Amino acid sequence: MGETGHPELACGIGSWDSDVYGNHRILVRADTSDTTAPAVAAELPWRRQDPDPASVDVIVVGPSGERVRNTVTVQVTDEAGRIAFEPADGPGTYAVHYLPYAHTGKPYYPQAAYRPPTRTADPGWVHRCGLHAATGWEKLPRAEAFCYQAASAVDSFAPLGFAATADECMRLRRAHSDERFLLFGEDRAHPLGRYARLPARWARATPFAPLDVTAERGEFYAVQVGVYALQELTDIRAEARGLPFPVRCVSTGGIDARGRTFERRVSVGAGCAGALSVWVEEP
Repeated sequence: MGETGHPELACGIGSWDSDVYGNHRILVRADTSDTTAPAVAAELPWRRQDPDPASVDVIVVGPSGERVRNTVTVQVTDEAGRIAFEPADGPGTYAVHYLPYAHTGKPYYPQAAYRPPTRTADPGWVHRCGLHAATGWEKLPRAEAFCYQAASAVDSFAPLGFAATADECMRLRRAHSDERFLLFGEDRAHPLGRYARLPARWARATPFAPLDVTAERGEFYAVQVGVYALQELTDIRAEARGLPFPVRCVSTGGIDARGRTFERRVSVGAGCAGALSVWVEEP
């Protein structure tokens, strides 16, 4: 699954009412044997980038398309979530929507805000399933998470929006303890600018590895250089050497619309990821 950018899950595009459920979901599979129990447990390796995952609602939808009201969020971190829900539709695939939002503001100036957590589970069901106890979740049969889906290719977190875990970051830092930063080449098809944390894809890649791309004759080809700062970096500069054609880093400066030269200061905090955009002028 390395091409998807998610180490544990396949990635794809799905179709649902995103105005109700948001643009992202994880599919979990409840087996026939699991559905004899009043509840199943699922662990969701969502690897989130949003700043406060615990402040966002988690909604489970069954194979019938109906929302599963008996759902309990047991634990939420940026790396993963633990939930329990009633397999009300029997065996099959259940969708866990973990970033639902609501439209706010005026129709001509639309805005959106994540929906806060809401309690929908029946207290009696919670007690019968043992979810009122600290160890109740561990005793439930498992529903396996197997796929991440986005509402569109533009919305998708794949391949660089899934954050590396703390353990993965630590292993990378230990393997390159003598470096101040690590560089990762990325094609223009994989935008880097939206994410500040180390992508899980980079945690499994080889820093400073060559990047092979193919450009059309006469094309300005955009190549990205991902920067993972092991120490704080200020005033980053980029220089291209030894190439037989013009190369410019537009992230650090250039020429504006009035023909004036300008410089832009680029910094990346320790433990954070940044990106430089490099334009290659193909002869």
